[in-house]
Amino acid sequence: MDKTSTAAGPIYRTLSSKQQTGFPVSVNMAQLEGGPGAIELGLACIVGCFDKHARGDGDAASLTTKEFQSLIKDGFPNVLKGECAEKIMKTLDLDESGTVDFKEFMNLIGSLAIMLHQALSEISQKSK
Repeated sequence: MDKTSTAAGPIYRTLSSKQQTGFPVSVNMAQLEGGPGAIELGLACIVGCFDKHARGDGDAASLTTKEFQSLIKDGFPNVLKGECAEKIMKTLDLDESGTVDFKEFMNLIGSLAIMLHQALSEISQKSK
């Protein structure tokens, strides 16, 4: 891992051999000048929500069915229906482990972000 320190905190050029970004990423948001931006806060909320729910069984690396249902209920009360949680989880569980890890969970977040963007674009086009 290539690490460089700056006034804003450590900068990581390569997060790991599996998670290369190709651009510098600061992993110390608390030390950013002027505080974190809106997207950084959003990312911190996503990570925090996943971690909070994943810790239920002592394994913070993945969500069990029960933990995933709780996350859907708490995190998406208006967007996703709780009764759909099991079906969504089966779709996300790409490695068929019976759990959803963070990378698999991010597929849901990305899909929802794309759907929201499309919906907002359609609303914007109709209002012109």
